[in-house]
Amino acid sequence: MTNSNALQLMQENIHHVVYVMFENRGFDHMLGFLYGPDDRINYIPKSPFKPFQGLPSPLPQLPASASFYDNPAAYTGPWKRIEKASGQYCCTPSKDPGEAFDPVTRQIFGTMHNTDLPRQYQMQGFWLNWQQHRGDAGADEILQCNTKHEVPVLHHLAKAFAVSDDYFCSVPSQTNPNRAFSLAGTSLGRINNLSACGKTLETKTTIFNAFEEWNKTHPNSATWKIYYPHDWVCSLREQAYTRYMYKPLQQFSEDGLHFAGIGEEGDPTGGTFLADAAAGTLPSLSYLEPVFIGERLLTDVSSYHPPTSLLEGEKFLHKIYKAVRNSPKWKNTLLIVNFDEHGGTYDHVPPPRGAARPDDSPSTFGFDRFGVRVPFLLISPYIENSTVIRPDPAGCAQELPFDHTSILATLCKWKGIPYNNPAGNDNYDLGRRTFAAPTFEHVFTNSFDASKPKAESIPLPSCSDERCHYLSSSTALAFASAAISRKTGQVAGSDQHTAVLAELKAACRTAAEVTTFIDNLPETESEPQG
Repeated sequence: MTNSNALQLMQENIHHVVYVMFENRGFDHMLGFLYGPDDRINYIPKSPFKPFQGLPSPLPQLPASASFYDNPAAYTGPWKRIEKASGQYCCTPSKDPGEAFDPVTRQIFGTMHNTDLPRQYQMQGFWLNWQQHRGDAGADEILQCNTKHEVPVLHHLAKAFAVSDDYFCSVPSQTNPNRAFSLAGTSLGRINNLSACGKTLETKTTIFNAFEEWNKTHPNSATWKIYYPHDWVCSLREQAYTRYMYKPLQQFSEDGLHFAGIGEEGDPTGGTFLADAAAGTLPSLSYLEPVFIGERLLTDVSSYHPPTSLLEGEKFLHKIYKAVRNSPKWKNTLLIVNFDEHGGTYDHVPPPRGAARPDDSPSTFGFDRFGVRVPFLLISPYIENSTVIRPDPAGCAQELPFDHTSILATLCKWKGIPYNNPAGNDNYDLGRRTFAAPTFEHVFTNSFDASKPKAESIPLPSCSDERCHYLSSSTALAFASAAISRKTGQVAGSDQHTAVLAELKAACRTAAEVTTFIDNLPETESEPQG
């Protein structure tokens, strides 16, 4: 099937796209054991043939001494081998391994940050980065990669539909820059979060603004809504994290037309994602936020972000798939599942170079390298079982992998939005990276398949959270510190605040314990200072 025929199939049969982006898990860490050498795989495109790029056999080894980078070819020091996760714990790794630009550079290029390191020696700095970033304790956790026992929902869906082993995050760094590429095609030169809360980006546009503009001349053809579980904890007003982060979205009010809750199963209240899915009234594009780490200090962090529980991420994905699969519009829906970044967890494939710089924003980084591989699933009854999709060379001006901007480009092609020729309309200008991105409409090769699995047939993992330590995440610790200030009026860094924070860290391990501890603190009678 040609790309034009595949796009036509997508346009005729897909009326709704549901897009959920999780956090901080690498491809091998989550899906490296997805397929074995004897499994049947439907490769798209069929040629040039390349076997599934999961974890190689024998499993890779990582150097356990920084002397490796003095002369990799002559290294005779100790090694650490990648291994299957134990299946006993939901929270491996039990600390955040390091996700900002510098730790990621160490993971890819080693302790010397040598970006000219030959390709065969790249992707070997994960264990050493943990040791440098977190110390020796628990360092071997970074070696563990999950199987169908730890993440059965993700594995079942990947095998029942399509997954890509050639999808990389857009920036070799952390959450906010990558999410910016996924929605606006640029991070405006930012390579780190800048703060635990994030700072609003004044991008020209987002994919939602592009849809809104297109809808003006093509009424009801490109509707959109952002569904979110909780108000962003750092915001001074009630709003979604995504609205808080992007200036172009702040023109839209929180009136239910463009922003709404996720909802609860069995609750018929209208306007939520679950209610809209059940009623068959989802917009053209539904964008879902999980519960982010640190948000309201809740126990149900559902973004998969280490060190929080894999179980909560699996439960959220299961709930979303169930809502889509049981919707009367299932036949006309595509569910996109991906992760914003690898979050310091393992992958063995070096990120390619040749990425298009999105714009001329000043930065210390050239944006000419992609980030680390992450899971990317496409779920629709028009997708064949056991599909592994890669970019189609026939549809690309140059050989590039998928990245977050591939989703922007595909969504625009689906609706006919002129992202590749915005003609001075800033609402359509999603940047040079999006313009160059390969698209994935060629995944639609199948007639409607009514036998796709029901959510009820997909098991949830069975594991223990006893090893999870909520406050091992610097982000969670920052939110806990802010919550103490809000509750007590104590200024962060003051003797009183420091003493309370130390008591909290000594007394609490789980998010539930942190929440209870802060709830029991005496309330301030005045606003916090500073």
